[in-house]
Amino acid sequence: MTYATMWTYPWDLLDDGVETVLRYLKDEVGLDAVSVATSYHSVEHLRPHTRGGRRYFIADGAVYFRPDPELWQGAPLQPIVSPLAQRQDPLALIGEAAEKIGIKLVSWTVCLHNSNLGRRYPHAVQRNAFGDPYPPYLCPSNPDVQDYVERLTKNLASRYPLFAVELESLSFGSFPHFHGHEKVGFELSSVGRAFLSFCFCEHCRREAEEEGVEVAALQQWVQDVLLQIFERGGPLEGAPHISELLREDLQRFDAIRRETVAALHRRVKRAVGERAYVIGMEMGSPLTTGFDGSAIAPIVDAYEVLAYTTQAEVVEQRVQAALRFCEPDDLIVGLSALSEHAPSPKVLAANVRRALSLGVRGFSFYNYGIMPRRHLQWVAEAVRQIRKADTGS
Repeated sequence: MTYATMWTYPWDLLDDGVETVLRYLKDEVGLDAVSVATSYHSVEHLRPHTRGGRRYFIADGAVYFRPDPELWQGAPLQPIVSPLAQRQDPLALIGEAAEKIGIKLVSWTVCLHNSNLGRRYPHAVQRNAFGDPYPPYLCPSNPDVQDYVERLTKNLASRYPLFAVELESLSFGSFPHFHGHEKVGFELSSVGRAFLSFCFCEHCRREAEEEGVEVAALQQWVQDVLLQIFERGGPLEGAPHISELLREDLQRFDAIRRETVAALHRRVKRAVGERAYVIGMEMGSPLTTGFDGSAIAPIVDAYEVLAYTTQAEVVEQRVQAALRFCEPDDLIVGLSALSEHAPSPKVLAANVRRALSLGVRGFSFYNYGIMPRRHLQWVAEAVRQIRKADTGS
């Protein structure tokens, strides 16, 4: 996929003027697409350039469009609509402006990471080996959650002029990325983080039992390992790698999780149909999230990896890893243009060049409302590199 886009929040577009921003991103930055958050989690951020308030805070996850009442009739999980979309339909306004200006519109869709939905529908969230609920994460094994994601993506693709539906967090959630301020007073290691990410809700248990896994014994063993870590206040003796603890039943449990996530991507692809491209976004390790790139890449139209780093070598590593199961033309690389990852235009340019050298032609840049104004010009310089590579000049 040959394109350059930028992740953007709808409130930033509304405050700064939808047409003004879209024209600037197309004509000055050189983008041919804009990725707008249509379903998003809670957020609090500082806005270095804006016509609105400098601090922006949203306490709970919501959708930023007007759901189709007919499509959602009888749905066990209902979308929570942002106050921004109760006064108007932000996505309709943005879509109309995008068509007028000639810039593609991508739905940046956070699927299952939503504390608001988790609190409203506690039966739908993940549960760890101790039975504790994780409200920030809806469980992809839950039929009501699967229904929700199907309706969400179908609604977006059927009612708005989208070029693509980009799927973030369409997987299991990873410990310890929660809604509030995480407080963990000791080193869990990869073992502890993985074991705390495994979901043992009734639906995950049932799926595993149907595949012959002795779930009760497995759950008890996971608990025992975690209790050893808790008791020690740190990693297990010898700090074993997680692979050393993957006994056979856990390997089968892991395979079931991966198939659950892949099946949900297939369901979304059917729901969207030919109306828009479907982009699968890799976030976290397959063991904790169930997101297996080798299974997801053949399902989606484009595959996206994040490379938020100051080191071009890291960009190359992540691209090469994705190229094991994805063609360069189908790969999108997400780069951060924030100061932490782009302290200078040279760093951002080097990251782009390294991806281009590996055949990548699709790029997403993070994030319009958060980056300083001068960094937008750095992105413009990076986009010019992409255009030159694309034309061979």
